[in-house]
Amino acid sequence: ARYADLGDPQVRGTLLGRAQAIATSTGDTQRLIEVRCAIADNLRESGKHTEASAMLARADSMLAASPDPITEAGCLLARADLENELNHPEKSAPAIKRALAIRDSLGETRDMFYASLLVDLGYTLDRQGHPRDAIAMNRRAIALMDSTGRGQTMAAAIAEHDLAIIVGGLGETAEGERLLYDVLRRISRVDPRGRIPNQPLIHYAHAALYQDHADSARKYFAMLADQAVTDHNTYWEGRALFGLVQADLRLGLRGEA
Repeated sequence: ARYADLGDPQVRGTLLGRAQAIATSTGDTQRLIEVRCAIADNLRESGKHTEASAMLARADSMLAASPDPITEAGCLLARADLENELNHPEKSAPAIKRALAIRDSLGETRDMFYASLLVDLGYTLDRQGHPRDAIAMNRRAIALMDSTGRGQTMAAAIAEHDLAIIVGGLGETAEGERLLYDVLRRISRVDPRGRIPNQPLIHYAHAALYQDHADSARKYFAMLADQAVTDHNTYWEGRALFGLVQADLRLGLRGEA
């Protein structure tokens, strides 16, 4: 889970593979379901949406046979993230609301998982065309993390990132760029390797481009492209290279574009 926060699908995938092998060999059904939902989320992060959906379907079948509310909530979060990325808020909304209802019923409303659910609900509300409600939900999540001593965590930075995306979507691009730059600054203090997760990188680069800061945009698109090459991830490499083309054109570098 921590490598998910750091945007490192390779190490995360290796660890999840080990976890799956242990859960299988020990016959721990609940942990196996949990692991498979996490594997699905890792596949989503790598742009493998079809494989992620298939893995979630396998986990759902197992969960139907061996129900457990805590495991279900975790899988619902993975489902909501996938459906949001596929632009299906009508599917993500019921999943995230069900997960929140489960945690509310258990009285588990002060931990990081609950904060993550609030962030996801905010993202979903934005996808449903309710950006102001989404902003309020993200600020609630950030306030929860601050009040429980988690304001300097990667999760808090991710919540600020999602807030910035919604703000930028309302046309408040200068504020969105400011928030995203703060996200990059905070994340850079978390990972000593200097690696920044793909989503904040590409979103800041786009925000800088919209603000006509093409030099900054080019720097961060290039950083994303380099990371993608290292990760052998053509999905993110392609997105980064297209951003570089846009930045080069804005700078008048037609040959390089």
